Amino acid sequence: DLTITANGDLTDSGTVAVTGTTSLNVTGNNITLDDGSNNFSTVTIQPANNVTLVDTNALVLGASTVGGVLNVTVGGELTDSGTVAVTGNTFLTAGSNNITLDDGSNAFSTVSIISSNNATLVDTNALILGASTVSGDLTITANGDLTDSGTVAVTGTTSLNVTGNNITLDDGSNDFSAVTISSSNNATLVDANLITLNASTISGALNVSAQDLAIGGALSVTGSASITESNGDGIGLGDTTIAGGLNLTGAELQNITSAGLSLTTSGNVTVDNITAANSNSISGTVTIDSGNNVSFLTADSTFNALDVQA
Repeated sequence: DLTITANGDLTDSGTVAVTGTTSLNVTGNNITLDDGSNNFSTVTIQPANNVTLVDTNALVLGASTVGGVLNVTVGGELTDSGTVAVTGNTFLTAGSNNITLDDGSNAFSTVSIISSNNATLVDTNALILGASTVSGDLTITANGDLTDSGTVAVTGTTSLNVTGNNITLDDGSNDFSAVTISSSNNATLVDANLITLNASTISGALNVSAQDLAIGGALSVTGSASITESNGDGIGLGDTTIAGGLNLTGAELQNITSAGLSLTTSGNVTVDNITAANSNSISGTVTIDSGNNVSFLTADSTFNALDVQA
């Protein structure tokens, strides 16, 4: 083990290799151990201001308190073995490796994932996602509101759980693939491209803005659901599609249970063959708001209540 206590900044001027646990205490000062060949096992930090750690292999963060910014770069997986509390921004770079910071008492402020394969974050409070790129799956559990402060791009599935709190991921350049919301109050998602909503439970209202939307499972929304087609190419509903637009089949509509549904686009809307079975799970009014024309094709469509604005 390596134990260091200093009353000033701690830096390196060469490679530091430690097989056991590294315990660092610089009482409010900075730690910069950024040699590219450093090789730690577990690092605990009690306490520090700004901290930069570089490890050529995997790294385990033990119980740590960082009063400023935490910047970690690893050449292997990044995990925790104790509570990590960071007052400032956290920057994590793991390349094609996984990040798993899942201690139930972790307390971050803003976390930016510069690169990773799968990433799992747990926060006992609210969490802000800074600009992040995740090439695998992203899993977030928070005990407060989840928001973004930069573009979040996730190649795999994004799984979100904020039980009773709000999700607002509304950066206009966000690029998700599939999103599952295990539990939230109000949820707002913005995607610059196609987003797939898997089975989700939302106790408040759901607001989605995207170029296109697919429904991959049952959506249970206690409040109203609002879907906005962002490019102005239009919305196709039922047995009709609009090239480049947002298209929802009757079967996908049937997967939405909500108090109401609003569909908004600056383009045209076409509706064809929405059956009572497709729309009955929407107990309130279906509002279609088009900046141009709304067309009902030859097959009948049935709604509990319909409001058309064009």
